[in-house]
Amino acid sequence: MPAAKARILCGNTTLFPWKIISIEEKLTIQGLFEYIVDQYIPRLKEEVLEKIEARCSKVKEQAGDEIELGCIISDVVSNFGNLFTFNIKKISNENNSQLVNAFDILRNAAKELHLPTFSFSQNPKLNDKLKLDILSYISSHKGGWTFDVIPIGKKFIKELSDALWYVDKCGYKTFNDRYTIPVKFFQFVGRFDPVREKKSYLLFTYDELNFHSQNMTAYLEMSWINHPCFDFLKPPLVKFASDLQKYAEYLLKKTVQTKKNHDSMIPIVNEGDAGKLKIILPVMFRNPAIITKYKELINAVEFADYWETINVDPYCPDNRTAKSTYLQKLEETFTFKMGMYTYHHGNIMNTTFIWKIDPSVDESIAFEKNYKIRSELKNSMPVYATRAMRREFVDTCDMFLGNVEKSRVRRIYKEFVGDSTADEMEIDIRVKLAFDLRDPDIITDLRHFNEGRISIYDTFWEYSKKFLEGTAQDSVVAVDERRHDPIVHLARAISVEDLKNQIAKLCPKDTPIPSVQWLRLQFWPKNPWNLSSLQFTGILPLKFMIQIRQLHMDHIDSHYASAIFRYLKELAIKFKDNTWLVFLDDKHRCKIGEPGHPVAAIERGKQVVVTTHETFAVSDHDFTKCSLIPSVMMICNIPDNIERSFYRGHVNIGNISNIKFIVAYDRIV
Repeated sequence: MPAAKARILCGNTTLFPWKIISIEEKLTIQGLFEYIVDQYIPRLKEEVLEKIEARCSKVKEQAGDEIELGCIISDVVSNFGNLFTFNIKKISNENNSQLVNAFDILRNAAKELHLPTFSFSQNPKLNDKLKLDILSYISSHKGGWTFDVIPIGKKFIKELSDALWYVDKCGYKTFNDRYTIPVKFFQFVGRFDPVREKKSYLLFTYDELNFHSQNMTAYLEMSWINHPCFDFLKPPLVKFASDLQKYAEYLLKKTVQTKKNHDSMIPIVNEGDAGKLKIILPVMFRNPAIITKYKELINAVEFADYWETINVDPYCPDNRTAKSTYLQKLEETFTFKMGMYTYHHGNIMNTTFIWKIDPSVDESIAFEKNYKIRSELKNSMPVYATRAMRREFVDTCDMFLGNVEKSRVRRIYKEFVGDSTADEMEIDIRVKLAFDLRDPDIITDLRHFNEGRISIYDTFWEYSKKFLEGTAQDSVVAVDERRHDPIVHLARAISVEDLKNQIAKLCPKDTPIPSVQWLRLQFWPKNPWNLSSLQFTGILPLKFMIQIRQLHMDHIDSHYASAIFRYLKELAIKFKDNTWLVFLDDKHRCKIGEPGHPVAAIERGKQVVVTTHETFAVSDHDFTKCSLIPSVMMICNIPDNIERSFYRGHVNIGNISNIKFIVAYDRIV
């Protein structure tokens, strides 16, 4: 059990001298004071205290740092020391009218509300400003947390800002189309500008929405959210968390439905559900406004023959809302019996046809005529094939016809089946043009125009090959870790610019020299799917790779290592007159083989320029005879202050080998 040393002062009077007291793990500073008063100076309970001040220090001579009464003692002891001094101030008899009990002061201090603090740079990012605005919003409504739950409040502000920022980055207007952001939270969205950020809006995903919803729901189950000071925040938070979860479930449902549609072997649109036939009865008395509005359509119907279909879409307004109102009023427009067929397929296609019914025919004949017209219109409606249907047709063609261009197969499917699905790629549009022109070979035939183009850099490429086959073979090269691979790693040119300059010196005068970028594009592409790989001609058998260095990685003990290094510096400063501070660092091991018989100088995996047709020119690491290790030793000039540089002093640089000889020289830095 940890222990602390405490005393209680009243001005210059010591009420309780220094004493070591055992403390519990979760005991607070306030609890320690109450324990001392209860056990050792119970008379203090009768006194009325105006102020209680607690300070913590590592040595008795220090005044110490003032600390909150709600702090956990174990946390304070581990960082700031275990000596606690309580300074109290009693109420004088002259102020008896304002007497306050000491424990009331402690109780009120424990109930006092605080706000967390955030530390950002002078120019915080947009999502950091959002955290500060949420904090200001809570502060303006007198909200806050007690001292012991401030970390939870800080985490809540961070996760609420993350949820709002995610909705903003994905488009809060898209979210509002189905669910609405709470009015009180609307001030926190609309901050993401894709033009300024040069980023497009993200797509809402089930995982992200569900993650943020679960975070918000977890805070709604905590006790602090039910405090009266958060009455302004709880209702919008409940709605926001619920809407996030509903939207996540909606996306999941749509994802499952979309996958089911893609895998379906029949068209998704069912004409029985999308098409509707309706008989419109004549209207004897019409509103003059209706006659004026539908004048063009009425004239077209009057001049049309019986059973002749008329498409209403050309007469409708362009605005969707106005078009919907226009179609709803059709039943109040005509003075004769009409048939109406409506085909509704979501956002893909919505169309309406009407025709005039002959009043002289029997009802049974009219019934047959109406359904005959519906069947004809049904056959004229577009058909949208699913991905599975098109994939099955393409796979079948591959099986029986061999290697056929996919674009042609898709066009054949569209023509014979009547598929109205939008073109997948630009090439589909070109194939359609080729079929319309009755010349399906036009696309492949055009490629012969690219043959036989004259390059102005042929001379440069010839000397480049000679450079790689001649000069490069005399260079020191290093094989990779596969050892027996014919590919070797060339370390002759340190950059593409250097390679270009070396080859240019070998070329005749006035030879056209390509740019560095064009030369770089002639190296074997790392990713064949990039657009830049289209410029690769295969002229040079080279592959360019960046030599990899060891990365600086984070470690769980980095803080302790940094602290130990700081303590070492402080110790050296304290005993400066009797201390030498020496820094040692061994560099990369350089391998040495027989004279005139080179070995691989670079470690496995260290690659620079790779030639694809180079012969094996060096021995592997097993033929190493000895090695040299450059070593740096610095005797530090210890400064007077830890803030000053420790990288000044006397430097010794030497070569350490496994045959026990050292070549060294000194340098003052």
